[in-house]
Amino acid sequence: MQESTTQSEQTKLYRLTSVVNNWPHRDKRYDNVHITWLVDRFPSEAKPPVPYEQAIKDFDSNAKDVVYTMGIICELFTEAEATAFQSHLKYAHGDTAERQEVVLPIVHGGCFPMSAVPVGGNTDRYTVWKEHDYPLGFKVDGFYCIECPPVAGPRFAPTRYLQKDGTND
Repeated sequence: MQESTTQSEQTKLYRLTSVVNNWPHRDKRYDNVHITWLVDRFPSEAKPPVPYEQAIKDFDSNAKDVVYTMGIICELFTEAEATAFQSHLKYAHGDTAERQEVVLPIVHGGCFPMSAVPVGGNTDRYTVWKEHDYPLGFKVDGFYCIECPPVAGPRFAPTRYLQKDGTND
């Protein structure tokens, strides 16, 4: 007898990251810049890549700040999106992106999507989808922090959703 699988077991979501040298930022160039690529879709405007009920443990649409956890799910790439963006990045820029699977369901609470992190100073977002001749049918932004560790730190809380086991400890 074949066991049934849930949508979250069938649909995998991914985070893409790059480390780029000679990255332009505010009239200077920087090496070893860590970029986290995000699919630019917002929970209020778009269908999530996986239903929230399957992507977020004990999902409750009325829970406090649940929109942030929903935002995290919306920023992740499906396999097809990840493959397409990695190809575009290689072809258009000569860069690569590492693909990391995010184990679903993730736990709600205490975290923010990268798109909710304020930009300015040494933190910014690069809107790839605004490039001339951008060929993909979905929008991608790159979040980066100049001269910061690979993840912006606990103040911004993205580290909490980066846990591979789906927890945000």
